[in-house]
Amino acid sequence: VRPTQRRTFDTAMAELQQKLYVAMSEARYEPFTYVWDLVAARFPEAVAAARRRRPRDAAHAVARRYLQAVIYANEHQLQSVLGERSRTKQAIADLVRAGVVEANHQIDGLGGKWLVLATAVRQQ
Repeated sequence: VRPTQRRTFDTAMAELQQKLYVAMSEARYEPFTYVWDLVAARFPEAVAAARRRRPRDAAHAVARRYLQAVIYANEHQLQSVLGERSRTKQAIADLVRAGVVEANHQIDGLGGKWLVLATAVRQQ
């Protein structure tokens, strides 16, 4: 990649990663560069297992893992991970029903309503 094209390349790679089409497979240091591979080639078992999942179950699992990692998020942040608004709303409802997340939670010092991992709320 020419230095003048670096920004365009990085933006394209970020989009491909976000859509789970590519994943970094290694970092090389002489000269420094990343080596990319298709997610389906790098993680064939995980991709095959994902294809067998219903979209609703997959969204629930991704939302749960995301909130376990970040502890709290607003609906917009979760939607940026799951994509569709209806999918996000359904995942939130499923997680609330399962007792994994508390919705409409207020956090001192932060405005708005938050989704908070239920175990974090119980630890307060």
